[in-house]
Amino acid sequence: MAKIVVGLDGSVPSRQALKWAVAEAAAHGAPLEVVAVHQVAIDSWGMAPVRTAADEPERAKVQAAAQQIVDGVVAEAGPNVPPSVQVIEVSRDADQLIVGSHGAAGFGRSLVGTVTSRVVHHAVCPVTIIPVRKKN
Repeated sequence: MAKIVVGLDGSVPSRQALKWAVAEAAAHGAPLEVVAVHQVAIDSWGMAPVRTAADEPERAKVQAAAQQIVDGVVAEAGPNVPPSVQVIEVSRDADQLIVGSHGAAGFGRSLVGTVTSRVVHHAVCPVTIIPVRKKN
């Protein structure tokens, strides 16, 4: 396996997906790329993101927060880690994509969130969905 990609938005499901992805990448000896995602404004047609120079500080904060989460999960994994872990913005050449079942705006009892549903329908590689684990 050449590469595994996981989406991270800071939500509990995405953190669980990250933990699973670290273990999966380590088991296959594959590098892991973490896609840091956050909500952005969409144009009035609902087709394209609207970005401005004022968005850059927020993007940098998201990137730094994602790196901090990744560093923590990798540290918890101990010796069982992938050969490399990178936090990136996008990836189109993955062999596997791993996402949590819901993002930061997860709704009630739906099985998957809207973003996860879109990823499943549009991905060009296998997608693994990590369900929310309820704490006892």
